[in-house]
Amino acid sequence: MSFSHDRYILNLTGEANTGKSTVINKYLRPIGFEPLSISGLLSTLAAERGITLCGRDGYRAFHASICKEGPDAMIGPIMSHPARLLVLDGLRKHTYAKTLQASFGGNYNTCVLACPREVAYGRAVLAQKAKDVLSGLDAYSREQDAELADGTMDFSRVLAMHDLTPYPIDASRESIVVGPEVVAAVVARLQQLGLAPDATAVNANPH
Repeated sequence: MSFSHDRYILNLTGEANTGKSTVINKYLRPIGFEPLSISGLLSTLAAERGITLCGRDGYRAFHASICKEGPDAMIGPIMSHPARLLVLDGLRKHTYAKTLQASFGGNYNTCVLACPREVAYGRAVLAQKAKDVLSGLDAYSREQDAELADGTMDFSRVLAMHDLTPYPIDASRESIVVGPEVVAAVVARLQQLGLAPDATAVNANPH
């Protein structure tokens, strides 16, 4: 599947509760990025196949089904998305990320938001995310470790693909600091590609 060289895709990823959606909605959307929720895309594709995404077994069944159909079943909707500037909210499966990287080359970057587990857990508590907080910090941390160790996704290898900045973004800070840092790195990359967003939109972006 071909793509236009005037398109750019950013995979903004990281463990749960690192502030990905906040950065996307408050800082990347205002400068022209259109978000694509990977969890929403997975849910749609799974429902079309009669698969319930409940727990890790549900996701394994889904990805096994997709693998039998070929890569376009999952990658196709991303590749054909009409947005000139597209940000993926949390793509975690390594084979999909590598396919996009191979297809888009320098027009695809990974940006990882990282913070200590206790900080992420504290955010989950504040947001009253019941599934994340009912069992306590230790159980929450074990669940995150299990996500990283899951060979079906190879999420740890996606995290290792971070290439937008020299190091993953420290998301333990408030979004008013993290958001502009991500925007600055993204705009610098787009300028290198000749795809910089409208300067008025960047200057108007909230800080």
